[in-house]
Amino acid sequence: MVVDRPALLVAESIGLIFLSIMLFSVAKLKRRSGYVRYFVILGLLSGCVYLFSFSGSLFHNFYDPLLSNLDKTGISF
Repeated sequence: MVVDRPALLVAESIGLIFLSIMLFSVAKLKRRSGYVRYFVILGLLSGCVYLFSFSGSLFHNFYDPLLSNLDKTGISF
């Protein structure tokens, strides 16, 4: 499996975002009913994002037009 640079950057960024959300949740949320469900949903959501970013053509059909539109507005990466 070959992963290109844009997919890897998106996956790393999303991973850091989900990691920070989970660490903040562990530190700040009270342990009550629904806490485990909350972490399971966050895990499944991050897994879906990873699958999307590593999907290949599906990811690039969304990501490439987004980047070209951002470049037209003057925001470049």
